[in-house]
Amino acid sequence: MKKQIQTLMAQKKLDAILISGSREHNPFLTYFVGDAFFTQADVLVMKDREPLLFYRVMERDTAAMTSLQGVCYNDLEVSRYRDCTERTNTLLAVLRYAGMTSGRIAFCGRIEFNTAYQTILQLQNKLPDLEFVGGLGDEILNEARYLKDPSEIEKIREMCGIVTTVVGRVENFISSKYLHDGVLMGDDGTPVTIGKVKSLINLWLGELGAENPEGTIFSQGRDAGVPHNQGNDADVLQAGKSIVYDFFPCGMGGGYFGDFTRTWCIGWAPDEVKEAYAEVKEIHDLLAEKARSGMKFKDLQQMTCDYFKSHGHITIDEDVKVTNGYMHSVGHGVGLNIHERPFSSKTASEKDLLLPGAVFTIEPGLYYPDKPEGYGVRIEDTYYMNEDGKAEALTEYPYRLIIDVPAK
Repeated sequence: MKKQIQTLMAQKKLDAILISGSREHNPFLTYFVGDAFFTQADVLVMKDREPLLFYRVMERDTAAMTSLQGVCYNDLEVSRYRDCTERTNTLLAVLRYAGMTSGRIAFCGRIEFNTAYQTILQLQNKLPDLEFVGGLGDEILNEARYLKDPSEIEKIREMCGIVTTVVGRVENFISSKYLHDGVLMGDDGTPVTIGKVKSLINLWLGELGAENPEGTIFSQGRDAGVPHNQGNDADVLQAGKSIVYDFFPCGMGGGYFGDFTRTWCIGWAPDEVKEAYAEVKEIHDLLAEKARSGMKFKDLQQMTCDYFKSHGHITIDEDVKVTNGYMHSVGHGVGLNIHERPFSSKTASEKDLLLPGAVFTIEPGLYYPDKPEGYGVRIEDTYYMNEDGKAEALTEYPYRLIIDVPAK
């Protein structure tokens, strides 16, 4: 939470953090400016002082939407600084305005690498008493963002509501069609493709004020057996093949994410897929029940590996190179990044605890791409650890393996 930042800066002996760039898909800047959209801005967070927002005159109305003390670049007399790049000259004016010309400072944000590198070199030359520190800014802000305040929880809850609304529309679209020779057919008599479904997902997301900058996983059969295979847009949807639908959108231009997965089969499901689905659902539910405040997230990973091993599956716990069975961590934090603290892998930090305010996924899965009829199964929901110390689901949607579709 933001109230931790000053304490963390003091612990790390850091005097300032400068966050720069456009607000678009820039989590650190969004953390301070919220939904206010900037094409370019700087937020200067200083020890024992309120943050300052520096903005373009064209975006003064946007600056007024934030709760930050704002300073227009035009009021800094940037033109006085002429012997470096425009970006360096601007930051010289920003830092001198704030009296931040000595001490330790870290840079964060989303800026093109060459620009950032050149700027820091020039600033070091112009401000020799200022020490530029590598990743401390990211480390401090990631620590602060780890636990969400109630307003952040509500924004994630709203996004998860959009997620389940779109998922419902996708399921209704599929169930409204018909099967012919094992292929899902559209109203126009042509096969329904994965690309068609994804185009509808994007349309419905846009209508609801969201987007999926990381893409959508809608993969079928063998492709569903490779966890991050997004699916082949040209493939037609077929009866009896597992479909992994992993959906993780955020607000337009960046914002809080929601994360969710269901596995479906159209018309019918093979016995092996049914068995895998039952096992994945059982451990998913057990993990949600066992998750408690203060526990290490990676303890849920160990529980998952132990469960799948007891059911005859190889897991990442025995072989880090496993490509059939269970091959990933059981969850991750969710916020302004789709993957953030807390993490659950075996190598995750001992400090990655499920504490009140943590938002995280539970997403066990089984994957067998190399079987003659390859398949994958994953079930995922987003949770937050509430004040009662229990995992509360933010993505509530039915667990149905089979979507009934009539045959013609």
